[in-house]
Amino acid sequence: MLKEKEAQEASLSIFEMKIEDQLDASYDELHGQMPLDPKWGVKKISEGKNVFWFGYKGLGR
Repeated sequence: MLKEKEAQEASLSIFEMKIEDQLDASYDELHGQMPLDPKWGVKKISEGKNVFWFGYKGLGR
């Protein structure tokens, strides 16, 4: 089971990894693997309500 988890983590793209695992990646590597399709996002605000959005976050140079 541990080997399966390690294999799955090794197959992740940069943007699916934990932030600390992305720190050594170059800008060009990050830009090349940046997802181009928008996604839905959700977060709970202080009033206890959910806020939804559809879009993506781009990298600036």
